[in-house]
Amino acid sequence: DTIYIGTDKGIYTVEEASGKGKKLSSFGDSEVYCLDFSPSYMYLASNQGVYVSSDRKNILSFRNLAAPFRII
Repeated sequence: DTIYIGTDKGIYTVEEASGKGKKLSSFGDSEVYCLDFSPSYMYLASNQGVYVSSDRKNILSFRNLAAPFRII
């Protein structure tokens, strides 16, 4: 299993079995506000937009749902 960690400097993954971690370069230094999971989808909200993936094992398969916005 893979553990996903969202930070203000990007997304990191840690392999539970080995304990080895790495930064996912595909999201750069995006500020990750929220990572959420449902039985079928994985959601990510960041300063770059809102994304969804139907492949919970491949975080690189995210597609953009909404452009970034600011609540005033």
